[in-house]
Amino acid sequence: MSRNISQILQILSPTDGALKRLVHDIVKKSLVNSVTVSTAPAINLVINVTHLNSMPSTEPKVSLDEDENELVTEEITSWRNGIEAQKNLRLAFDGTTELSASIPKITFDTLVFERVESVPITNRNGALTYEPRPSAKVSEVIFNGATTKTESFEKLKALIAQHLSPSGNVSQLITNEGPFADLFTKLSSVSAGMADNLAKSQLLQQKRMDDLLEKQEELQRIRLEEIAAAAKLEQEELNKIKADLDAKEAELDNADARSTRRGIRGDITRNLVERQTHEIIPASARKLRWPILICGFLGLILSAGLGFWSFSQIVKLAPIVAKDGTITQIPMSSWVVGSLLLRGALGIIAATAIGLYMLSYLRSLEAEAGKRAHSLERYLFDIDRASWVIETVLEMGEEDNGLSNVPPAWLDGVTQNLFELDQSSRKDEGPVDALTQLMASGAVVKVGNGEASIECSPKASQKVARFQSKPE
Repeated sequence: MSRNISQILQILSPTDGALKRLVHDIVKKSLVNSVTVSTAPAINLVINVTHLNSMPSTEPKVSLDEDENELVTEEITSWRNGIEAQKNLRLAFDGTTELSASIPKITFDTLVFERVESVPITNRNGALTYEPRPSAKVSEVIFNGATTKTESFEKLKALIAQHLSPSGNVSQLITNEGPFADLFTKLSSVSAGMADNLAKSQLLQQKRMDDLLEKQEELQRIRLEEIAAAAKLEQEELNKIKADLDAKEAELDNADARSTRRGIRGDITRNLVERQTHEIIPASARKLRWPILICGFLGLILSAGLGFWSFSQIVKLAPIVAKDGTITQIPMSSWVVGSLLLRGALGIIAATAIGLYMLSYLRSLEAEAGKRAHSLERYLFDIDRASWVIETVLEMGEEDNGLSNVPPAWLDGVTQNLFELDQSSRKDEGPVDALTQLMASGAVVKVGNGEASIECSPKASQKVARFQSKPE
C-alpha cells in the first residue's frame, strides 16, 4: 500500500525504552484519547487515556442489592476501566530495555509509529510511489488525522522531537506542505548547530588528546627510567641475597652432614650401651651353658649321694652293743667293706671334681662376660674418640683460615691404639721366636759367631723350644 510522503516523518529506529518514555509522557499529559501498543501482529493492548483520567483516586466500595447482587455504579465502572488501562500500559512495556527493539507498532489518535521504511518504487504506469518495507535501522511516524493546528498536536510533535531522532535521509520524505515540516526545520537547525558545536568540540578534544598523549609519553619515559633503575637496584639486592643464600645453603649442607654423622654416632652409642645392660654372652654359649650346668649338678648329686650311701652302709655293718653289754657283730667279708670304701671314696672324689669343674666353668663364663663388656666399653670409647677426630678435622678445613692438610704427628697421636685389640694379649715376634719355632721342628741347630759355636741335636733342640715356649 503506497503512502503519502508528505505525511511521513522518518526517524532512527528507537529502542523500546525510548518508546516507553514517549508513551508515558503522552499519557501523563493527556495529549491523546487512547494509545494502542501492538506487541505482536495479533496482540493489541489498548490504553484508554480517558479512562485513566476519570479513574477515582481511591477504590470505591461495592454495594449489594436485596438479592445480594453487586450494584454496578458509574464510579465502580470508571475504577475498573482505569485498572484495565493501567494493566495494559504495564503489559505493553513489560520486559523492555534500553537495548531491545521489539515493539513493531504504536497507534495514537492522529499518529502511527511503525518500524518500517518507505522506499520509492516505479509502478507499471511510470508513476513513483512509496511502499513500506520492514527495517531494523529506521522507523516512521505517519500522520493520519484531519487537523494539525491544535495545541495538543503541537505538544505531541514537541515530545516526538524530544524522545526520537530524525534519520539522515529524512529530507527525502518531508515536504514543505507536510504536518512535520516545521518540526523538521527545527530539528535541522538544531542538528546543524549541534554539528558545528560537535566539530569544534572534536578539534578541541583532539588538541587535548594530543597534549595528553605527549604528557603520557613523557611520563611513561620517566616511569620506564625509574623502573629500570629500580630493577637494577633490585637485581643487585637479589644477587646479594642469592650469595647469602648460597653461603647459608653450603653451611646447612655441612650442618646436615654433621648432624647425620652425629646421629649415626648416637645410634651406635645407644646400641652399645643397650647391649652393655643385657647379657653379652653369645646365644650359642647361653644355650650350651644350661645343659652343662644341669648335667654337672646331676653328676654332683649322684656322686655325692653314692659316696654318702656307701659310707652309711659301712656304718650299718659296725658292731651293735645291746643294753646288757652284749656285742652283736654282723658277719661280713673284707671285700664288702673294701668295695664300700672304694665306692664312697670314688663318689666323694667325683663330686669334688665335678664341683671344681663347675666352679671353673662359671668362673670362665664370668671372665668371658667381663672381657666382652670391657671390649664393648673400649669400642664405645673408640667410636666417641673417632667421631671427635672426624669433627675436628672437618671443622679445621671449613674455617676461613683452615688447614689444607692435617699434621701427621697430631693425627697419629689422637688415633693411637684406636680400634686395636688388648695389648696384653699380643706378643711381638722377634728373632728368638723364629729360632724357637725352628728348633721345635727337630732340626739340627748350630749357633756361633765364627770363633765359638753351639750345636744342638734334634732332641735337645725340641727340649730347648719347649722350655722357651713355657709361659712366664
